[in-house]
Amino acid sequence: MGFLDALGEVPRGLSAVGYTDQDVGSLVEGMLPQKRVLSLAPNVADLEGEGREQLEGIIRSSLEW
Repeated sequence: MGFLDALGEVPRGLSAVGYTDQDVGSLVEGMLPQKRVLSLAPNVADLEGEGREQLEGIIRSSLEW
């Protein structure tokens, strides 16, 4: 049993706290000015093109646990 499991009912995934696929664009826009957050994803390409698509993919895959 993991730590979160021991806590009981803990929301997992962004959808569990109310985000939907329609929020992905806004979440990406909110990430772009946060250099510290982006430094944790060093393999993300340029943020004007392919990198933005990579961030969208990361967030979409985070919607569900």
